[in-house]
Amino acid sequence: MNFLRKRFQQGFTLIELMVVVAVAGILAGVVAPGFQEMIRNNRITADVNHFVAAIHASRSEALKTGQSIVLQPISGNWNNGWTVDETVSGGVNVMTFNKQSDVAITTGLANVRYTSRGMITTAAGTLQFCDSRTGEEGRQVSISLTGRVSTDVFVCP
Repeated sequence: MNFLRKRFQQGFTLIELMVVVAVAGILAGVVAPGFQEMIRNNRITADVNHFVAAIHASRSEALKTGQSIVLQPISGNWNNGWTVDETVSGGVNVMTFNKQSDVAITTGLANVRYTSRGMITTAAGTLQFCDSRTGEEGRQVSISLTGRVSTDVFVCP
């Protein structure tokens, strides 16, 4: 009487597997462009956060040591990274920050110099962080004369 036993189906049919693969392919095609844009936006945000951390470290070091501290670009270009240096002790390097991505930084600031009271002696200014996407969102870092930092969203040129 073995032939009367019901056979239970195990596994998936080829048609079911093909439908699942097709749906997964369609979803990947829809999600991928948005995911790439999110990655690009996160790179800009990461570089801005990295730079703001350097500004805070510079101001903190100036207040802590009671000396003038300068935040300046490596080799005169902010796109190479930046260093925090003591100005009184013959330019002793306190910290170095290497830029991590291909985000371009545009600014008119040669450096940011903090006094022992946490104020800047250089002119207040802004730095703009953009990637290769024209007309998309970037970030702008503004430094006031009091040494405070603010970040804003702006449209990249």
